[in-house]
Amino acid sequence: MLDNGKAILYASSYAYNPGRIEFSETNKEDDTTVYFTLERIKAGRTRLTVDYYIKNNMAAGLFFNVVKKERTEERFNRSLNNLGLLLNDMDFSAEAALWEKVDAVDDT
Repeated sequence: MLDNGKAILYASSYAYNPGRIEFSETNKEDDTTVYFTLERIKAGRTRLTVDYYIKNNMAAGLFFNVVKKERTEERFNRSLNNLGLLLNDMDFSAEAALWEKVDAVDDT
């Protein structure tokens, strides 16, 4: 949300299943959508997949490739590195106990 109260980014979808969470954010200014998928691999391990979509037309694709692609990749890499550092400092012992119960039922 901007200082003037205008929202340019909004949550556009969310789905939860045991072992899998999917959600997306859409940017109204540039018609991009980012889909995040978190998949439980096993207790203590989760896979994050990030899919970045741009408006489907030649001008938007060219503009993205020439102007925004490198900057967007750098921003995502920096954010993911920061997230990794943050996760190393967090205590998930309570959540791990819940996942152990899920693992007992589901061996995937």
